[in-house]
Amino acid sequence: REWEEIRTIYRKTTLNQTIAGLFILLLIWANAGQILSLLPPVYAEGHLVILYIGLGRLIDMATGINGSIIITSRHYRVDLVSNLLLILFTVGSNLLLIPLLGIEGAALATMLSIFLYNLIKLIYVWIAFSMQPYTRAMGWVLLFAGITSAVLSLLPPLPLVPNLIITGLTGLILFILPVGWLELSPEMNRLVNRLLGFHHTI
Repeated sequence: REWEEIRTIYRKTTLNQTIAGLFILLLIWANAGQILSLLPPVYAEGHLVILYIGLGRLIDMATGINGSIIITSRHYRVDLVSNLLLILFTVGSNLLLIPLLGIEGAALATMLSIFLYNLIKLIYVWIAFSMQPYTRAMGWVLLFAGITSAVLSLLPPLPLVPNLIITGLTGLILFILPVGWLELSPEMNRLVNRLLGFHHTI
């Protein structure tokens, strides 16, 4: 019943997971073409598969520990119901989308299933416990991620290694550094400072 502590943890984990997930997805998507070009032509259609699966994992990270909050409370049965709905929606969406889109349909079905599953839990925690994980800091994170994504989309394609270096530096400069400079996530700042051997915040 430590609701204030739970609310704090809920918001911190959601924010930190979203920062990490966005940074990883931005770099993967910016280099997806180069990675796929190294594989046989049959994998070329996997471009959108990477995006859909990546977005699915990001959605999972960006909705925080809602499942843990539910399952460790007296509302734990809701987790069983949401899992059953996840199974039903996953099977149904795969049956519908795979004949239409093939492997992309399977990936899209996975993303939509994860979205619905987490949306149900997010709304339930909001209603049952009067808490949601999003703060103003999340808006700034999404803004910096959007700017970074737009800039990355304008960069000319290069071979894989140079592309990794340039996109990585772009992500650090336009996304990680502003997030650290504004101290949107003190936990991330402490981690970076510890890794770099600094004793002051970014």
